[in-house]
Amino acid sequence: MRGTIGLLLAVMVVAIPTASAEETYVIVNRGQADPPIVQATGDALQRCIPFYAHALNMTPEKIDVYLAPSRQAFAQALQTRGSYPAAAAAGWANTAHVVPSNSNASLLFVSEEAMRDLTTQQVVESICIGVGTILERQLGGARRVSGHHWLRQGYSAFMAASALDAFKLRSLAATRDNVSRALAQIRRENRPFPTLAATRTLDGWQKVFQDYGATEAEAFVFAAVDLLTSKSGPQAFGPYFKGLGYRDRLPNIDDLFQTAFTLSLDQFQAELDTYLAAQAK
Repeated sequence: MRGTIGLLLAVMVVAIPTASAEETYVIVNRGQADPPIVQATGDALQRCIPFYAHALNMTPEKIDVYLAPSRQAFAQALQTRGSYPAAAAAGWANTAHVVPSNSNASLLFVSEEAMRDLTTQQVVESICIGVGTILERQLGGARRVSGHHWLRQGYSAFMAASALDAFKLRSLAATRDNVSRALAQIRRENRPFPTLAATRTLDGWQKVFQDYGATEAEAFVFAAVDLLTSKSGPQAFGPYFKGLGYRDRLPNIDDLFQTAFTLSLDQFQAELDTYLAAQAK
């Protein structure tokens, strides 16, 4: 793993609760997996799970972690469970999550082959994104609606960047600089910025992803959540994700957004337009 596993062990976590992290996850096939990958994955999990749980003010349920020996095995495992087969087959995914409705344990699949090529920073980022998506879904429960896709996508990216900043692996300021450069690229191409409405659903997000490119699309959703966090505070996201769950009546996600963040989507879109223009420099 480019000689980075030793660095991962040396990372100091400041002001992040870490108690009982090991009780929250289990690496199912630890005995069959490559020991350095097991160590690096475990170290990242011990950091990312408490970080996300603290941010969402929740107690995580158990996560089963499966280390797939190759990208092919990774893709096959996900296809068997009907989770993100296209992404896995494309070979770019490093981790993927499954939250089965008939089990108490969420599943996190990790590609050992992909992890060997990652730096310490990328290992932690990949694990944090997978863990974060699982905890968001755990908070909503087994019966839940998808919510606004731009918010979910942006929150995963924002929280992973925040985790890297907390673990002294990459500053949040550096991430924001990269986002500003990507937004500036959209402006140089004389293209309008994506909108919240265009990225509301998974299909809409995929279209924006294809039309604008990965860097620019991800910069947009990161910037949206960065602004939303500064306006409503990090504590607003937990109630939003929890509100996606339901018993009898499907929640209105636009009303849920307004309740959780104390502004309407139209209001936020107007403020986001101004913010994106200012950041694109």
